[in-house]
Amino acid sequence: MSVCRNMHSLLSSCGRATSLSTRIANCQGSKFLQQTTRWSALRILQTCTSKRSVFNTTISFCQKQEDSSSKHGHSVSEEQPQQSEKHQACHKLRSWSFNVDSFGKIVIQTQFNAIVKPVSPLEYPAADKAFITLTMKSKEKDDSLFETVTNSLQANAGYEDEQLFVAVHFLENIVDELKKRDASVTWLAEVPISFNADIQTSDHGTILLENLENQRCVIKSEHGNCHINKIKSGDVKITSLSGNIICKKVLQGNAEITTHGAGSITTGRLQGQTFLLSSEAGDINCNDVYTVKAGIKTTSGHIEFANVHGECDIETDEGNVDVGSLDGSLNAVTNTGNISTYLVRHKEVNISSQNGDISLKVPSDVKTGVYLEASTVSVSKELHTQSVEENHSSDRVVYSGAWGNEANNQLKAVTKQGGITVAVQSWFDSLKLTK
Repeated sequence: MSVCRNMHSLLSSCGRATSLSTRIANCQGSKFLQQTTRWSALRILQTCTSKRSVFNTTISFCQKQEDSSSKHGHSVSEEQPQQSEKHQACHKLRSWSFNVDSFGKIVIQTQFNAIVKPVSPLEYPAADKAFITLTMKSKEKDDSLFETVTNSLQANAGYEDEQLFVAVHFLENIVDELKKRDASVTWLAEVPISFNADIQTSDHGTILLENLENQRCVIKSEHGNCHINKIKSGDVKITSLSGNIICKKVLQGNAEITTHGAGSITTGRLQGQTFLLSSEAGDINCNDVYTVKAGIKTTSGHIEFANVHGECDIETDEGNVDVGSLDGSLNAVTNTGNISTYLVRHKEVNISSQNGDISLKVPSDVKTGVYLEASTVSVSKELHTQSVEENHSSDRVVYSGAWGNEANNQLKAVTKQGGITVAVQSWFDSLKLTK
């Protein structure tokens, strides 16, 4: 009974869960609610309130869902703005709803922002509904800009041959006015979770794609950032001319991620057979990578991985390379940058630098063949060496042999101008836990 009363009071505050709250209040003595656990109650509350939540990204968008009772293809306009916590007026310019197949494709080509997320599986379990909303957000206190935009707006959305598409046109002076007043226009598409996505934005239009489970995602932007959150797809391709690419939580599937200029790449967990990541001047930072083979390349940016599981090829000209822990094979090449890694369980490791230093950490019981060549070589005395030779010339040190018995793995590190250091580190120490 206490769980029921708590659910009733909390759900009543959720605008879209009013009917659910009423039903719960009317059946407080039912066996269903008596058997409902506190965890289940919180899950239900979390689901219904997520409709009104703000996306956990660096962008804040307008997200008011179109009423599900709208007719097929019906378009309406919203004239009363909603005020956000930052005192920004959010206007609904147009909205559409469609009856769709569960498997289809959403196509958006726009110079404005674009958001794609799934419709609620609780409200639409058959996954046969899609909603398109065009919104405008501005800091203007009056409605003059909204009225101007509405009068010049030519927008449309349609569904044909299992493909959902949108189109919008403003007069050029209206686009300039939006930029001048720091106003933004956003397409919000809510589609079945299995819909493929083909999203392209021009100018500084940003993209947010989240919680889809489909076969293919193609994301392209010019100068706007691309935000990807919890995507499971067979094939993902993300490209930006100069924007940042941010993948939060999990990106599951084969992926090719490319940005140019000063654009950077930041990811959570990458999980798939193949990954290709490349940038020019921007950094590449990844948390966990579980893959068969990954290729990482940047011209002058830094490359940093927390954990790599699988085979990884890394190449950079001027940037540093830092692999927090490696369970697999690594081929890392840099010109002037430094390279550091912790070899938890390695197979084949080849590390090369022209002018940078190489820092290696290994477990105390590591078993591997080893070849180190640099101007200076420093190896921890904690390692168990077998048939190790160390040859010195005028400016070179060659350290070769094996660590441990039955060394089937190989480690090769060479730097022409820098030095090599090898230290012992336990797996627990690699976690970098602080008191």
